[in-house]
Amino acid sequence: MPSGKYKRSKLHIKHITGKGNSFFGKHHTKKSKRLNALAHDRPIGSIRILQDKGYKQIKTAQNKWMRLSRYMVEKYIGYKLKKGWMVHHIDENPSHDELSNFYIFKNMGLHLNFTLLVKHGIINKFIIKSNLKEFKKGK
Repeated sequence: MPSGKYKRSKLHIKHITGKGNSFFGKHHTKKSKRLNALAHDRPIGSIRILQDKGYKQIKTAQNKWMRLSRYMVEKYIGYKLKKGWMVHHIDENPSHDELSNFYIFKNMGLHLNFTLLVKHGIINKFIIKSNLKEFKKGK
């Protein structure tokens, strides 16, 4: 084939022509934009639940959403958690947000190893207890 030309698949043609997509080529109306903004414009401190896994999120002062568990841990220990640190729910119930139910893993690998050991029945998930006191500022 000459350079710059290629055979387009049916899927590619469907994609660039918008067939099967009822919204293709349309734009939001002013009314729909306003209604959408009202639905997502929540006050700081609002809590929402993520539908896919059930985790709760809170709207922070920076106008961003973050996991409620991480927010609670940061408020308790007095500083922001480092990037990569995982807040684990000991009972594996994402809606059970209590300080006594949190365990901090310092990296994803440790968290993954623990969850695999629990999944395969090698250890009991309640073998760990909350370790937040170890991270508390000044201790």
